[in-house]
Amino acid sequence: MPDSDVSTPLSKILTRLDLSRSGRDQFDTASLAFEAFLKYAVTLLLAGLRQFDGDSAYELEYRLVRAQSLGDWSRALRECLSYLDSHQTPQWLFELQKWFTKKSRDSPGTLSAVAGPCIKLQERLRRDGDESEAAFNNILDVVDFFVFVRNKTRGHGAKAEPFYEEQADNLANAVADLIRRCPGCYLTLGFRITSRFSECLWLNGPVPRGRGKLPPDLEAQEETALFVFPIDGTPPRGLPPLITYDMSEDRAMFANGGYSVATCKLEFIDYQSGRTARSLMPHYASEPVPRARRVKDVRDFPTDIEISGKQFLQHHDHRLFNEAAKALPDADWRAFELTEANAARIPDVGGVYCLTSHPKIAGLKQHVVLGYVGKASSLQRRFSDYLRERREEQGGRELVKVFLANFPSVHFTYTTVESSDDQTNLEKWLIKACDPPANTNLRIRRPINSNIRESEGE
Repeated sequence: MPDSDVSTPLSKILTRLDLSRSGRDQFDTASLAFEAFLKYAVTLLLAGLRQFDGDSAYELEYRLVRAQSLGDWSRALRECLSYLDSHQTPQWLFELQKWFTKKSRDSPGTLSAVAGPCIKLQERLRRDGDESEAAFNNILDVVDFFVFVRNKTRGHGAKAEPFYEEQADNLANAVADLIRRCPGCYLTLGFRITSRFSECLWLNGPVPRGRGKLPPDLEAQEETALFVFPIDGTPPRGLPPLITYDMSEDRAMFANGGYSVATCKLEFIDYQSGRTARSLMPHYASEPVPRARRVKDVRDFPTDIEISGKQFLQHHDHRLFNEAAKALPDADWRAFELTEANAARIPDVGGVYCLTSHPKIAGLKQHVVLGYVGKASSLQRRFSDYLRERREEQGGRELVKVFLANFPSVHFTYTTVESSDDQTNLEKWLIKACDPPANTNLRIRRPINSNIRESEGE
């Protein structure tokens, strides 16, 4: 895609990189472009994390506004990806998460383009005695290596001029390829014009393209005026105020640390011009809620206080359930009771499955408890695995065994899915939408009622 499709905050620094002179100027500009890219990627991921775990997102933002080094942003990137994986990545960020974490054999395009210049730079640093352990197995390794390079070529680690003359092209090419190949860099940003909340400025390309409209329910919400428009058609998401846009001077500003509790001001930097400014950010003065005190389940609420229905819904952000459910396509589900006699009736193909209980309490025929969601390259083999897991007393997953042993009429409910990527996507979104209690990576537990067609002859 052309640079005119890259989000404006990064498109501007790419323009500066293309116009930079060779040698030290080009090297330093490439380093700044990488800083902007890293902060942009983390901000996008935090916008996704806010959907599921506002406390963890705020904790990371709180640390980043006080960050003293680029390494803090690199660590935040890994934490964001880890948090999102445990909460189920929003569909609009799935490609970005996969891009960062896929091994080299699964995403050779970007790595082959970026790793070549990086290896040359790594070899040159080693000749100077700066050992790097980077193996370039995925894009996260590349990010860590660029942070290492930044630390070794600035301030106390600065090199002699011949180093920059020799390596400027390698770094510039690698950083430019990283930005231009990142799927998150082509998401459309919208800047809410403060005088008219319903109107926004589209931020793609080095110069904003034009104006559009925000949905009415977003006209007066969020502490930030910058939104990202997901490609899957879901509503725009407010970005954390770690990136801002100054419409009067047409410049994108990135958080640059140095938050002052006394003044509640945060330093921002414009990577295109190098100018800095301080902005009032009282939102980040409050300390994050300690993790041990974060309530994640209705059973965790203290018994000596009253929680209203409204407070409970606000705490859990019930809108997420609806959004996750709406993201799922209809599928042809079939259910067979988990018995030896039904083993041969399960197809030997890949798909997504659920362990469901059909207790028919008080004759309630449509009552189904969904206990576990998984995927398999062979549904038939996985069906047999559960038969064996139920028979054997030792081994297996504790929560799955509890479900198999204690819930009546457990069924293996499946739908066939050919692509492994489609299996992963459906599995993740089903887990998010249904919160099955035996999927141990979830924080909210509740059974759901559902209508599932039982196969004839059971």
